[in-house]
Amino acid sequence: WVGSGDGYVSTWYDQSGNDNHATQNTATRQPKIVEGGVMVDGGLKFEGAQWIGIDSDIGLSGDDNPISYFTVADAGSTDVGDYGANIVSLGNSTSSQPLSYLAKHRTEYRFLERDDAANLAPYSVGTFSAPSVFTGITTGNDRAIYVDGDNIGSNSVNLGQRTFDRFTIGALRRSSTQNFLNGTIQEIILYDSDQSANREAIETNINDHYEIY
Repeated sequence: WVGSGDGYVSTWYDQSGNDNHATQNTATRQPKIVEGGVMVDGGLKFEGAQWIGIDSDIGLSGDDNPISYFTVADAGSTDVGDYGANIVSLGNSTSSQPLSYLAKHRTEYRFLERDDAANLAPYSVGTFSAPSVFTGITTGNDRAIYVDGDNIGSNSVNLGQRTFDRFTIGALRRSSTQNFLNGTIQEIILYDSDQSANREAIETNINDHYEIY
């Protein structure tokens, strides 16, 4: 990058080979990668109104489908209030009910899920420190969250059928868009499977690169 201005990102490319590229075509909603001519420290910078995502079913809908999230993010130390700031989320464009997200809630982490019938999975929270390797794994019935390799919460609630057609980085999008992130994101890895058996190895590989803990 050459210059003294800011640079923004319109596409976060999917490295899996499935071409599930997250995009943002509205310039004022694009996360920042360069600030004042300098690369942002900590990945992409989201400043409270930016998000980047996909408007389609990317294969995570279904009955008791497992999902594994691995992220590297810094959502800062500020209390963000009851509704939180989303790092990554899944939602439905016509309903407020089915959702799955990793977020900062007040000064803690949250992993929350809801199904089409509005059955709420009790969220788990743990002490927030940033930047962090933040992991959420759900089997559809059981879920657990980890920060820097440590289990900070788990619960068991059968959510049943969930239909997702919105995948979003930096906000919660369902029938509306809200819960914007003020912070940075370096890495997001999403599996349509239960990666509990491989979790430690995946987190170790991530941490070997970023040296967070």
